[in-house]
Amino acid sequence: MAACPAGLCTLCLLAVFLHLCTLRLLAVFLHLCTLRLLAVFLQLCTLRLLAVFLHLCTLRLLAVFLHLCTLRLLAVFLHL
Repeated sequence: MAACPAGLCTLCLLAVFLHLCTLRLLAVFLHLCTLRLLAVFLQLCTLRLLAVFLHLCTLRLLAVFLHLCTLRLLAVFLHL
């Protein structure tokens, strides 16, 4: 069995090391991108839900206000 030339073994080890480093960096990059996208998605969902909630609250308050005004006007009209 022939011995591996020193230069070839060094190149093989360097290739393996760089491959592992690249995979690790890729995994970290994808993990960070996923976390960033998840944060943006959750923030947008929260903002959308908040907008819907505030819109519904405003509509409900407006409906109550108009209902009370109508009842007040009706009471005044019937009292006359």
